[in-house]
Amino acid sequence: MKPIPLSLLCAALMCMLIPACGGKLPTKVNTESPAQQVKPAVPAALFTDITDKAGINWVHNPCRTGKKLLPETVGGGGGFIDYDNDGFQDIILINGGPLPGYTGKPGRLALYHNNGNGTFTDTTAASGLDFKGYGFSAVVGDYDNDGWPDIFITALDGCRLYHNEHGHFKDVTAQACVGVKGFCTAGAWVDYDRDGKLDLFVASYVEWTAETDLPCGSPSARQYCAPNQYKGSAPHLFHNLGNGKFEDVSEKAGVLGHPGKNLGIAIYDFNHDGWPDIFLANDTVANVLLINNKNGTFTDQALTAGVALADQGGATGSMGVDVATPFCDGKAVIGIGTFATQEASLFASTSTGDGPLLFENRKREAGLADPTHASTTFGAAFFDANLDGYPDLLLVNGHIDDDPSLRIGNGQVPYRQLPQLFMNTGDGKFADADKSAGFAKPIIGRGLAVADIDNDGRQDLLIFENGGPVRLWHNDTPPVGKWLGVKLVGTKSPKDGSGAMVTISGPGWEQTLCAGTARSYLSACDARVHFGLGNRTKPDKLIIRWTSGTVTTLNNPETGKYLTVKE
Repeated sequence: MKPIPLSLLCAALMCMLIPACGGKLPTKVNTESPAQQVKPAVPAALFTDITDKAGINWVHNPCRTGKKLLPETVGGGGGFIDYDNDGFQDIILINGGPLPGYTGKPGRLALYHNNGNGTFTDTTAASGLDFKGYGFSAVVGDYDNDGWPDIFITALDGCRLYHNEHGHFKDVTAQACVGVKGFCTAGAWVDYDRDGKLDLFVASYVEWTAETDLPCGSPSARQYCAPNQYKGSAPHLFHNLGNGKFEDVSEKAGVLGHPGKNLGIAIYDFNHDGWPDIFLANDTVANVLLINNKNGTFTDQALTAGVALADQGGATGSMGVDVATPFCDGKAVIGIGTFATQEASLFASTSTGDGPLLFENRKREAGLADPTHASTTFGAAFFDANLDGYPDLLLVNGHIDDDPSLRIGNGQVPYRQLPQLFMNTGDGKFADADKSAGFAKPIIGRGLAVADIDNDGRQDLLIFENGGPVRLWHNDTPPVGKWLGVKLVGTKSPKDGSGAMVTISGPGWEQTLCAGTARSYLSACDARVHFGLGNRTKPDKLIIRWTSGTVTTLNNPETGKYLTVKE
């Protein structure tokens, strides 16, 4: 691995030593009065595996060759999309494809229609989704503002864009000029220039071909090479021209000079200037925080903000990422899944007023460090499992190599691992609750997507396994309190509302989420914004800051339903 420059290490050390780079947060970060903070101690959460009952029968196939080729470890992914606009979240599943030397049956992409009664129907054959490559993720967004969500599939040497034509998909990759080559992993739709049209950010991992795959290990014990032994591959940014075509502006926007090895993307307005920023979770190299310069370019502020490296000053194997305000103080928290022994990161904003962006890794104070020490975490998502008003955190775990002699501690770190559900206790901490949540079977976990499949106000889970079956988990948690969902309809902004910052607030508390589907790891989540409210009274305000600059304010919004809000 290329050594980290001394200047980078010194800057990281200074950020840990100088109080201005992130002092300690108070033990109780929520400012509600004791009467408002009445909250059960770690309310129980319960999820039920309904995959078979729902009629979903799909297995991820990494198309392993026995040569331990790097792409075999990355998938699977996919997620949710209401592709026919019937109000129910459907499911898209992305599979691997044949690699050189693979002789078995290839994996298959699948599209499952939500029937609205707890069951799903496989509609792949009639969908027009004819993708046959080695896929990783589905990136969902309405790029032409026709009201129908489209799909961009990231893949190994051949991404594809499918236009949704009223429930049927057409491959428009060539005419749209987005036929990205290389090892493409995550992706996100983002209106970075605020012209009302969704642009496309495509992440890349490493420069790799089957011919250049490194023969790590020994002839008798071949192993998957670590990504730090490969050169990172640069990401791509495509500007939406509005006529069904895109222009590659990667160099012009300043995104080409970053280290690559990107596995997770989060879109969020971190500095509250009304322009969407981009966070990149990178594997074995520094994370990147692309702050929007408002002129079509970006500047990386990850190092000065304190989110580039781990608290020990080194890069982590960062994978899945999500952003929320779990401490209900309105401040962004970046949750990141990492490799075994590195512990999950929880970067909490300590910025004040118009000062510089500053974050502090609060994984230890929040109680995440010890429970995640042995976890290799890919999927990572915030959501309020029990609707108590405090967003929880789910991590989906699974190691890389099945040979115990090749894993840290000679097999003490397991290959198959349990998902971990951390319930927000409302005082700046999380409690490990996965053992009571129903996740009893260890898996080789990868993607994690969150959506409310039956519109009951409780968010459900789709969990992907590398080389294993996808599982759909229904949220059967007895709700502690109320909830509020928001479906956005843009006019001057993108029609699906992507990039809008949505805030609910009341006396002494505030939550903010960024609308969009790109979250976690290789996954597309419910496009609707969802908040748990707990036993708080009805929110005083629901404020939507659209990417156009328009601000919509709803006083005392109705709860217990999904509100459709038009710009």
